[in-house]
Amino acid sequence: MQDQSVPVHILPLIVISQFAGCALWFAPNAVMDLVALELGVANQGVAAVTAAVQLGFIAGTLFFAFTALPDRLNGPKLFFGCIIVAATLNALVTLLPLSFVSMLLTRFGVGFAIAGIYPIGMKIAATWYDKGLGRSLAWLIAALVVGTAAPHLVRAFNLSLDWRFVLWVLSALSVAGGLLLWLFIPEGPHKRPGARFDPQAVIRAFRSPRFRASALGYFGHVWEVYAFWVFVPFLLAAYSQSQGDLALSVPVWSFLIIAIGALGSIVAGTLSPRLGTGFMATSLLSVSFACCLALPLAFQLPPWAFLAYLLIWGAFVAGDSGLFSALNAQSAPPAYAGSALTMVLCIGFALSVISIPLPGLVANWISIEHSFWLIALGPAIGIWAMKNQL
Repeated sequence: MQDQSVPVHILPLIVISQFAGCALWFAPNAVMDLVALELGVANQGVAAVTAAVQLGFIAGTLFFAFTALPDRLNGPKLFFGCIIVAATLNALVTLLPLSFVSMLLTRFGVGFAIAGIYPIGMKIAATWYDKGLGRSLAWLIAALVVGTAAPHLVRAFNLSLDWRFVLWVLSALSVAGGLLLWLFIPEGPHKRPGARFDPQAVIRAFRSPRFRASALGYFGHVWEVYAFWVFVPFLLAAYSQSQGDLALSVPVWSFLIIAIGALGSIVAGTLSPRLGTGFMATSLLSVSFACCLALPLAFQLPPWAFLAYLLIWGAFVAGDSGLFSALNAQSAPPAYAGSALTMVLCIGFALSVISIPLPGLVANWISIEHSFWLIALGPAIGIWAMKNQL
């Protein structure tokens, strides 16, 4: 139940700001084919660029945990400051002499700054919603998903323009979102000081069977979802080529397939109190696991069925994100919950650094559709871990 004392504009503005900030996360992915041509590197470069962002996010998350800056500084100001840093670095790559090294370094910096955007937005929401935080979390995850998809939409409207324009638009959008939160969303009445960060907390927390199961489920989800998001354009292009260069708008369909995960997150968050969070999370993970295995068969489908299949996969692969986050929070031992959750987040993103380039690497020996059987290992382990917790 949502706290009725919270002003009605709080959640929508946090969602809009979170969407704008998270649009920087995968900003180059929609234009990496053009960047790769200019750099003279293979399209697999998009995986390395995305992995750099993930590594930066891990480093930033650990930095904020060790320094406790989110507890010591005003949340909206920190959120806006990190957006300024991320937006500047995102645009800086268009002004520097273009090189793969400069792309990797600036993306690492963007990831570091996003550690002060996505998690801090969640913390600001928690200061307002003592009740109904689960519903708010679902909407914030949805904002992350649509923000991830946004670069593809910007690309779709600017096919004839320089790829740098896409990055400028996304930087401007993020600054506007950060300004919106800083000016109109103060911290709420439920702010609580954080506990001292202990990196070893996750080891102690893993002694709890429930926390161990939900953490492994989360790891399986993260292993799959980021690899899927990165390779959606490549899957569409490979299918189009297999159909004799089918006329298919890769940017538009990439946006729709990723963005539909927002709907999946909201629906899953709405149904989970009635059906059970663990049951819902495992069910969604099972469907996305099945989609992963079915990818070679899907390449044999007619275009309308193939696109429908990818839309279903996109909805289910992201829909369980908030559910696993909620399960981790509920099952973490209270004495060191904050530290354990921070370390689980970092481990999950570290695993994504491995899974993101994996399909591109093995595609040198097997087809891209069969390469996703390696990605299916993540959700398979997550389903196995969760089976006794339903």
